[in-house]
Amino acid sequence: MRPCACFFASLALVAGLSATAAVAAESGPVLPTLTGAPTQAPLGDPAAVRALEALPLPKAAARQRPAATPLLSELFDVLDREDAQVAALQAELARTADPMAALAVQRRIEKVKQDSEVELLRVQATHARAAGKSALAAQLDAAIAELTAPRAAHEPVERPAPAREDVR
Repeated sequence: MRPCACFFASLALVAGLSATAAVAAESGPVLPTLTGAPTQAPLGDPAAVRALEALPLPKAAARQRPAATPLLSELFDVLDREDAQVAALQAELARTADPMAALAVQRRIEKVKQDSEVELLRVQATHARAAGKSALAAQLDAAIAELTAPRAAHEPVERPAPAREDVR
């Protein structure tokens, strides 16, 4: 699971990338082909997402870094750490025969990805504040709070009893 399109839009705003870069990020994952020419996959296509996740990419093609700015360097460092942790957990998952142990490893992978998404937002918020973009930093902080807030248990909601005239 990669960060949502809103992440790419905010990344484009903070990094000063063009609007077309943000739109390209929202159009869907880029699938490598045997010829090496990338193919756009439509968003929400589960088969395309599974195909993308199943492809082993060589390290050189896994992530090409654009000209390094401090923000992009930090973001790519977070993504590289995530990739390394997920790769180790996926190797562990492949060796796991017990379904319950496999579920535990899968949950650890989910946690790594969630933590990375929060860290990406934190890095962006820090750079937005440093650039004097307090409104953007506040939006990013709100997104962090939403992702890190504990989920509320389903609490009963008090509702008035229905008024029925035939009940005495």
